[in-house]
Amino acid sequence: MNEGEEAQARPTLPRRPAKPESAGIAGRLIVAVLTVAAFGGGVWFAYQEGYKAGAKHSPLLVKAADGPSKVAPDNPGGMTVPHQDKAVFGTLAKGGGAVASSEIVRPPPEEPMPKPEPAAEAKPVGPPRPLTPDLDRPPPSQVAATAPAPA
Repeated sequence: MNEGEEAQARPTLPRRPAKPESAGIAGRLIVAVLTVAAFGGGVWFAYQEGYKAGAKHSPLLVKAADGPSKVAPDNPGGMTVPHQDKAVFGTLAKGGGAVASSEIVRPPPEEPMPKPEPAAEAKPVGPPRPLTPDLDRPPPSQVAATAPAPA
């Protein structure tokens, strides 16, 4: 059998009519637009309800009364307390009832030191010493131990 005969021998299924592509895209677009519009409407409604509720339940404004808040009474009343003019922690002098002078407990302020006078001549300074020890020389402790004693 050749190719033409095989194709005729196979049973063929009925073909569906082709859908136009524009109908599927248009339907999806309409559904998407309606979904976004419904969501936006819900957000707008919730915002408006919250705004109304906030205006209805706003906090009260408390204002102070006009005029002074404290006024001395015309007749203060009460009893008179003696010795209100005396110092509480002061000691009375021997004869007159006057308060004795207070005592200084802290030390006197320090005197500043005089400025040092500048040196007349400055000696030149040699090259800086290296930060690492010199490996050619022994440490000073070994030099002093091995030095001969003077005779």
